[in-house]
Amino acid sequence: MSRDEAKNWQRLDSVWNIPWVSTITYPVAAVEPHVRDITIDPKDPNTMYVALQVGYMLKTTDGGKTWELLNRNLDCDVHTIVLHPEDSEKIYIATGGHDCRAGKAPGRALYSSSDGGKNWAPMAMEFKEEYSVPLTVHPKKHDVLYSAVANGQPGQWRKRGGDAQAFLIQSTDAGKTWKKLEGAVSQANRSFVESFAFDPANADCMYAAQQNGDLFGSDDSGSSWFRLNLSVPQLSDMKAARA
Repeated sequence: MSRDEAKNWQRLDSVWNIPWVSTITYPVAAVEPHVRDITIDPKDPNTMYVALQVGYMLKTTDGGKTWELLNRNLDCDVHTIVLHPEDSEKIYIATGGHDCRAGKAPGRALYSSSDGGKNWAPMAMEFKEEYSVPLTVHPKKHDVLYSAVANGQPGQWRKRGGDAQAFLIQSTDAGKTWKKLEGAVSQANRSFVESFAFDPANADCMYAAQQNGDLFGSDDSGSSWFRLNLSVPQLSDMKAARA
């Protein structure tokens, strides 16, 4: 953690006070257990959520002095954590579906909590796909959510020649129901969308970036999509800015 704009850093060794943390093992021998995402409550900077790869989530309300393990009725492989802009007790997560494939979780790729992470409920059960990474809330329409889901985890895609069988989904009621988004980006379903970004000057203009570097745009909040005449190297994140 840094308290001086990244000039100096300190280790948060307090996470090791939770015995569970030292027991986490990653199922792929070449990859060590690691933090996948960190989300800070914009209304209370002392409250922070940490996603542990195949290790559930940790929460602190005192700036990292003490931690709580969040592991009730959610998938252990948490990839992305998003807080509702108007209600920080409302949390959405995208997961890798590890426990779903093992038959140990109640949902598939997406989950939500309405009590600050104590309890969780599955989302997007309309779809059989159980792997997700990107998850975002529309900057102006806070009950509108976007995600991408895929059939199986990346190791399974490679066995299918790199075919993720992926597509975009959207909720307009704070995660209660979801629908598939049609258009160029869902038609290009062999690769997987890793990230979304919104135009800071026009939130209805948004972008989706696929893992293979292909970029797509929408000028109607995701109702329709078109491929951008631009491709970049393989990516994992994207931001939009006005120059």
